Amino acid sequence: MNGLPNNAYRRRVLAVAIAALLPACAGSGQYLQERGADLAEVVQIHLVGSVGANAKVEVTRFVGVGGGAYSGYAVGLANGRWGAWREHVADLGVVSKNTGLMNLHAERVEGAPGDMVSGSYMFSALRGQPAQYEQDPGTPYDWATVRLTAVLFAGVDCELRVHQMIDFFGGLFGGDPLDDDRAVLG
Repeated sequence: MNGLPNNAYRRRVLAVAIAALLPACAGSGQYLQERGADLAEVVQIHLVGSVGANAKVEVTRFVGVGGGAYSGYAVGLANGRWGAWREHVADLGVVSKNTGLMNLHAERVEGAPGDMVSGSYMFSALRGQPAQYEQDPGTPYDWATVRLTAVLFAGVDCELRVHQMIDFFGGLFGGDPLDDDRAVLG
């Protein structure tokens, strides 16, 4: 034998992999649609045309560096759907050895898919004060993101949403970690 598995072994491994990836409990007929929706929510990216400027990098909602403010129009992918909307954003992220961490993102949108893009959030762990974290109630798991915003009258805002990746991979195996798949009636 040359060290490679025989054909019967390969077929068994393939059958087990297919059974794991397409669980029978997903028999709602919505399995592929829900996995596609989960995958579309992993990345949010939109182009911005605005009055103002913003340059910021975030690694989770707790650590951000940069800031700015702008008001304008956006077009792109938000909450798994394409759309165009108006947005007003104020950002400030500070990391300092002497004073601590602060990350603020205040967002107001009109007409965005899902009524918000990232939602507003604030984290503060300033020296001598207890840490605080607040976010819009519709985004309880959004703290696990990596985000880059670069706007000077025109620009881009892109966000990799790690929690949505976990939801997508959980869905492959019949789970719904974020409990955002549609309920099956019947």
